[in-house]
Formats: sequence, structure tokens, C-alpha cells
Amino acid sequence: MCDCGDRSRRNGGPKHQCSTLHLALCKGHLEIAKLIMDHLGPAALKESQRIDGCLILQTAMHTANAKKEIEFLSAMLEYPSVRDLVNMVDPHTQQTVLEEALLRAVYSGRRGNFLRPIIKTLVLQGGASLDPYPAGSHHAGQSPLLHVLIESGFNTAMQLLRLGCDPDGKPATTIPLDQGWLTPLHYLIRHEGADREKDPDWMMGRGVSFGFRMSG
Repeated sequence: MCDCGDRSRRNGGPKHQCSTLHLALCKGHLEIAKLIMDHLGPAALKESQRIDGCLILQTAMHTANAKKEIEFLSAMLEYPSVRDLVNMVDPHTQQTVLEEALLRAVYSGRRGNFLRPIIKTLVLQGGASLDPYPAGSHHAGQSPLLHVLIESGFNTAMQLLRLGCDPDGKPATTIPLDQGWLTPLHYLIRHEGADREKDPDWMMGRGVSFGFRMSG
């Protein structure tokens, strides 16, 4: 059975219990995973959610990243019932699959370069929302753009902008600025003001540095 760290064991089942769909993806058997979806479709997804606890899209994303083969993700997104999961919040991690991919890209630095095509595939093929995170997310109401900037993921922020993310980072509801909500630009200005005197390029008149590491 499956021993991967991706599989959730939060449902109280046996230590090595997992769905057939998860097992096929986790072990790298894409054709078997497609066969399961072709014949069982939504029933296979229900089994996965009941047994695995995590969304099957997370498994597809993790396998694609580990094997550096985007087909593990793109093939699963060909199925409408799988695409329906793309903006769902995993109840255990409190993240959407895009939210998790973005954070992995930021924290992995250069080692996470393959997460860029994964993020692109989730957005362009899967229809992952670039709007503020939905209710149930650990960062509900926060713009993905602002989120990655706060985590110093400048390159990831640039990718989000290229994919069409709202540069204003508008929240899902109107939140007065005096309640502490910032646009990405507000955050950049605040961050720059705090770091300006520490930046030798700024002090020598060689331009502006926003103080972000260029990884992620």
C-alpha cells in the first residue's frame, strides 16, 4: 500500500489505507489512474475523499512535482469532476490546491522551479481562482498576490500578475483600510520604508530594492 507523506491519515483509518485512485497516482501509474477515472469517475473521487481525507488534486500536484511531469496534473484536470475540486478548501490543511502550490513555490526557492508550470496549469487549465481565498481557507479573504508578497515570494507574485491576478488584491468583501487590510502596493510601500536605510543600493542611488529575496 501507500507510504507517501501526501496521504492524509486524519480519518482514523488504518495506517496504510488509501484509495485506489490515490495509490495509482502516488505510485506514478498515470494510465491506471486515467482508467479508474474513465470507468468510475465521480465514484472514484468519493472513495478518495472518504478514505484519503485530502483532495485527489493534491496528490496529482505532489506527484507531478516529485516526478517533474506535468501530465500527472494536466491529465486529471481533463475530467470535469476533478476540475470541480480546484477551488475547494481542503478541510484538514485549510488550503486550496493553488494556495498550497503557491506556498510551496515561495518556500522552495530555486528548488521549486517546477511549481511554476504547476501553478500555470492549475489556473489556465483547471480554472483555479486568483480572487481572494474563499471561506474555510486559513487565509480567507486575502489576495493570493498579497499572501505571497508577505511571504517574500517576489517571483511567484510576478507569475500571478502575468496570469491575470488583480494587482489591487481586492478582498471578497469591502473591508475599510482602517481595519488593517492592505493592498499589495500598500504592503510594498510599508516594506520598502522599513528596509530602505538598510539597502546599500538605495543609499548609493542605484535604484529601489523592495527587500524581497528573488526566490519563490
